[in-house]
Amino acid sequence: MRTCYFLLLLSTIGTLARAQNFSIELFSSGFNQPLDIQNAGDDRLFIVEKNGLIKIVNGDGTVPPSPFVDISTKIDPSGEGGLLGLAFHPDYSNNGYFYVNYVDLNRDLQISRFSVSPGDGNIADPNSELPILNYEHDNVFHYGGTIGFGPDGYFYISTGDDLSSDNAQNTTNLKGKILRLDVDNPSGGNNYGIPPDNPFAGSTTESEEIWAYGLRNPWKFSFDVPENTIWIADVGESTVEEINRVSIIESGYNFGWPCYEGSMPHSTLDCPPVNELEFPLAEYTHDIGFAIIGGYVYRGTSFPDFYGSYLFADIGSDILGWVDESEAIHFTQPYGRNWSSLGVDFSGEIYLAAFTVGEIYKLDLQLSIPQYQEHEVFLFPNPTKMEFSIKLKEHVISSVTILDLHGRKLWSTSGNSSSDLSIKLPLMDRGVYFVKIEDISGNVSLRKIVLE
Repeated sequence: MRTCYFLLLLSTIGTLARAQNFSIELFSSGFNQPLDIQNAGDDRLFIVEKNGLIKIVNGDGTVPPSPFVDISTKIDPSGEGGLLGLAFHPDYSNNGYFYVNYVDLNRDLQISRFSVSPGDGNIADPNSELPILNYEHDNVFHYGGTIGFGPDGYFYISTGDDLSSDNAQNTTNLKGKILRLDVDNPSGGNNYGIPPDNPFAGSTTESEEIWAYGLRNPWKFSFDVPENTIWIADVGESTVEEINRVSIIESGYNFGWPCYEGSMPHSTLDCPPVNELEFPLAEYTHDIGFAIIGGYVYRGTSFPDFYGSYLFADIGSDILGWVDESEAIHFTQPYGRNWSSLGVDFSGEIYLAAFTVGEIYKLDLQLSIPQYQEHEVFLFPNPTKMEFSIKLKEHVISSVTILDLHGRKLWSTSGNSSSDLSIKLPLMDRGVYFVKIEDISGNVSLRKIVLE
């Protein structure tokens, strides 16, 4: 298990009012609630619609008259249901296999394989469905929904916690997890096998399909093949949206929900030790966004300044964001497009799905508005021996509170009127603590500090 303390010496609280924007270009329209964008290694895009259709968009933006797939009679689109995800087999050009993730008429999750029609690459064989995995779901929310093949050749599935946070830490079920299957080597009477390095492979009590757990509603994930990493965007509950990045060489990650929402304590009773949890690479609060729509690391060629940056969206606030190679997070102004998915074409360029208006946009990563100076928080030295300083750039500190990893208040001070403050703590055990900083405008920042 990899441990991540993410000791931040400098972090930023983004301000949207005068943020920057990318240019977007309408690429194709006329879709019904698009939820996913995929490519099959050529110049076509495949648009997944919530109602059960998958439509092709040609390289010039035109759409063939017949859909690639129509399974609308098999799905329940209520709530967050519908046809959720699409993935093409790595050897699709030879075997014609593709996989879909949908909510069936029992409101359960169904993962199935289909085949393309032998005589027409723009039409799937409607009678080719091979069920891969089905599991029960009790609500119409928190399905997760992304599927995809990793650089290791295995098949990954994101699952939501079924609106019950108890599921995320429960490794006897498949909810609130990232699952990993070997669809090329079925075994045990299933249409899939278990990779031998899955954390619970061979267990008779835990779910062998689990690769990682402790997630709330990981709606979108993607792989960065050059770095052998997976990026997982997990939708928060009331406070924090989080972005996780981990290596796929390891397994058994516990992302902490419901013990932590992002890096903030949430419900820490009977939780694992903090050094067994994986904390986010980046996060933002609901002062900025509403629900994260994960995206992709940019590996295209048109915008070299953004090469290696992770692009994502937020539904509800309609902003876009990116995490640059220094792991700093940035945001744009709202676009008013109700983003539901990002996608990449075969050359790595970025596309966006606008859910309500049914449009697909191509993203131009040239910034159209200058950078707004962000609110910066400096915390130093870190680690420390009971004494440290806090500095806010162009803001005044109102209060500081020290919390333990269970969220209990250990020390606080208030009534400050300066942008910097030196703090000498009382005798405390060595370890990791939270520092909660509030400025006079009511902005709150939560940081970790290590006491040596």
